[in-house]
Amino acid sequence: MLQEKLTSRTARIGVVGLGYVGLPLALLCNRRGFTVTGIESNEEKIEQLRRGESYVVNVADSDVRAFVKEPGNILSPDLGECTTCDVVLVCTPTPLTESGQPDYSHLFDVLNAMSKQMREHQLIVIESTVGPQMTEREILPRLHETGPPVGEGFFLAYSPERVDAGNAQLSLEHVPKLVSGVTDECCRLARLFYSSLEISTVETSAPIIAEMAKLLENTYRDVNIALINEMARICGANGVDIWEVISAASTKGHGFQPFYPGPGVGGHCIPVDSVYYSTWARSTGHVAGLAEMSRQINASMPEYAADRIEQALHRRWIDPRRAKILFMGVTYKKDVNDVRQSPAVSVIKILKRRGIRVDFHDPFVHRLSFAGQTFERVPVDGAASSDYDCVVLAVDHSCYELREIVRASTLLLDFTGRLAGQAGRDDVFDLFDVSSS
Repeated sequence: MLQEKLTSRTARIGVVGLGYVGLPLALLCNRRGFTVTGIESNEEKIEQLRRGESYVVNVADSDVRAFVKEPGNILSPDLGECTTCDVVLVCTPTPLTESGQPDYSHLFDVLNAMSKQMREHQLIVIESTVGPQMTEREILPRLHETGPPVGEGFFLAYSPERVDAGNAQLSLEHVPKLVSGVTDECCRLARLFYSSLEISTVETSAPIIAEMAKLLENTYRDVNIALINEMARICGANGVDIWEVISAASTKGHGFQPFYPGPGVGGHCIPVDSVYYSTWARSTGHVAGLAEMSRQINASMPEYAADRIEQALHRRWIDPRRAKILFMGVTYKKDVNDVRQSPAVSVIKILKRRGIRVDFHDPFVHRLSFAGQTFERVPVDGAASSDYDCVVLAVDHSCYELREIVRASTLLLDFTGRLAGQAGRDDVFDLFDVSSS
């Protein structure tokens, strides 16, 4: 019986998708005493893991090696391995299509394949982000068409991931899990599983509540970032220091949470989840106007940032088409190796389309590929930045020596706000610095 296997930790756990969500989860399951089958379609990643090498920030190579050496653990690209698992955690990506619509193709491919080889009394937990009603209306039918009903023959739950990539202070064990089930028994077993991992759980009355809560968490951030981005542009145009404004407002201590402006919003959640919400709203005959407008504002920021770079060059009487520009940092946030939806990459694409030469350096990224081309990172130390007409501090990775970058750069544009105190110097400009207007 599944309950007994979970309680005794004799259940085999399958994790489908070994990315920033699935890999830490697989390792945690093993640390809590379960044998684990990790399934990843990218065979290069499988081979990397088998060598004991991690490709996920905050997952140490030593942890991967310990997992690989543990008897019984399996790493495979074959979804057929799910047949041996008592619990299957689905952590496949649900990004946006090129046209900006929700893309469930990876998730549906996995579900369709799993449906042909499920066995009785398996617990399937979806951790991928989905729109409201998807668990019951789209996922359940794909997994099961005939046989014993859900809640008896097999169990289906939804528990959205809440990973904050790159934040070592908020590991899996420290963030409560929202847990919902298609039936009460599905929910009960899912809560029992996560509790066995020593993760606190919060039960919702139905999957749609957990689905909607995940979208709310990140749409909330998208909306507030859009507000501060809009305010920063308006303040900059009117001679007001937005960084001092935020600092002053933050002293209130209640009723205010600081958000910070920048060249856009990136990553796997914020710019994606608000689209899942607004798309669902339109499918029901409603318009999520605030969310849609916020997405437009944030999506416009890379163009604004590219314009500011050109303005800073013109102030130095430098023709942007003859300039050499260096971007320091291209990931979507500090100290991660993920470039999905990266604002810095978006700005680089815009500048290159304008015929401007751009190089990049990032300690976490070896190369960028877009528009049919691949661009290798350039080796950079502090002195090398003086070879460029303009250096853009796009991501303030912890390893960067900011003083050295400032000292060596002939013209520095800061996207991060870290150098706000030096804005106004002849050689240092903030993205929203009034002196460069």
